[in-house]
Amino acid sequence: YIFYEDNEGEIKAKRKLTDKEQQEQETKDSWIEGYYLFYKVADKIIRANNLDTQNWRFAIDSKPKEINAYATAANLVIINSSMVDTFYDNPDALAWLIGHEISHHLFGHMQLTAHAYERINKLQIGIYNSFLLPGAPLIFLPIYHTKQRIWYKRIRQTEIEADTEALTLMARAGFDVDYANDVLATLSQLPELEKDYRDTHPKQKQRVENINKQIALLDIDALRIEGA
Repeated sequence: YIFYEDNEGEIKAKRKLTDKEQQEQETKDSWIEGYYLFYKVADKIIRANNLDTQNWRFAIDSKPKEINAYATAANLVIINSSMVDTFYDNPDALAWLIGHEISHHLFGHMQLTAHAYERINKLQIGIYNSFLLPGAPLIFLPIYHTKQRIWYKRIRQTEIEADTEALTLMARAGFDVDYANDVLATLSQLPELEKDYRDTHPKQKQRVENINKQIALLDIDALRIEGA
């Protein structure tokens, strides 16, 4: 039913919702629940890991359709609404996802990645300029590809580092680390990812192997005591 308040402040039912309106309301309620859970999980991780002395910012971007989340400047973590919708009923999976993005901030990965991209761009300019000289590309192309691979490899390593640290962060907050695989399993089922993502992120198989290896090494009980 659609409810309203009359002149005397009494709540009354105006009319019954149509099937379409009921469906829209249920969808809206699930979004609200999912968004609330996102912020609740983030707050729990921050407090359990004594990170509440820093100014953390979290936002949900409802525009992009792709399932994604990322860390950006000034301790900001952005998660696309599609990602929230996917894990709105799975707080443990959300905990690893949020912990991953927080870890990027803790390790200063944004600065490192920005520097890597700067070097890659300079390499691209250098190889472009080499075409102005006869025979120069034959000399510079192998060097260009080697150095480019080195920088992209370093960027991919930051993802492995964030994957690993996220397990510790979520364990201290009392979340089940085994659910980290839920996020990676979902990502592995997505359509072919863009080249830029493939250049900057390890293969899902490598990430899963690393996650399972790290889980086996963790002292979960000790971490939960630390975060209590």
